[in-house]
Amino acid sequence: MKADALRDQLLSWASRDTAAMPIGNLHRKIWQQVRPHLAIAPDSRSPGTPGTMPARELARRLARGEAAAFDALVGMYAGKLLGNAQRSLNPADAEDVVQDAFVVVVKKASELAAHPNLSGFLFQTLRYLIVDRLRQQERQRLSSANIEIQQSDEQADDVAAAVIRQEDMDRVAQALHEVCNPLEQEVKALALEGHAASDIARQLDITANHARVIKHRAIEKLRDALEVGHEDD
Repeated sequence: MKADALRDQLLSWASRDTAAMPIGNLHRKIWQQVRPHLAIAPDSRSPGTPGTMPARELARRLARGEAAAFDALVGMYAGKLLGNAQRSLNPADAEDVVQDAFVVVVKKASELAAHPNLSGFLFQTLRYLIVDRLRQQERQRLSSANIEIQQSDEQADDVAAAVIRQEDMDRVAQALHEVCNPLEQEVKALALEGHAASDIARQLDITANHARVIKHRAIEKLRDALEVGHEDD
């Protein structure tokens, strides 16, 4: 099971299975972060609501630094991005990573004018930011708890991973989306591709023990979710 293909499936689930959240003051906070990167142009929106602006046109106008295009971007995506982030983070951290995602998009606007999937880029950027935030939290939590995974548990995890590889990829992606946070998803995707804990640790900039702990936790969640799914079939 290829990690990149599984990530694509996870992004697809994240973008279509996330309820939009009220953004409240988040629009103002995002605006404060991105204002230095925008040309504060007069409102040049065409008649109609900002949310109807085609993604390619939106990216092209963002590349010109149009404030109206930024307003449209936030109106179209901020609520869903916030809903996605709040699945894994507390409200304050969720708002922080959503703000950071919009800053990344605005900074890269000139490169995105021809991007085929602006929504996909936003969700992928958000995913990386969530993983980074969770990685920091995981380091603190596991370091203080001093949790270790026994060799017998790791061997059992490898057996479980081999069984999970036989499942339909979309079924695995749906279960991962529903029960695992993005850091657990990353670890599990790499594990299902056959990477050892030491390799996963190197790729995600965590310790090998952290990789084993997260892998063990993700496998337990995923195995339970898939077993429930089979019972419902």
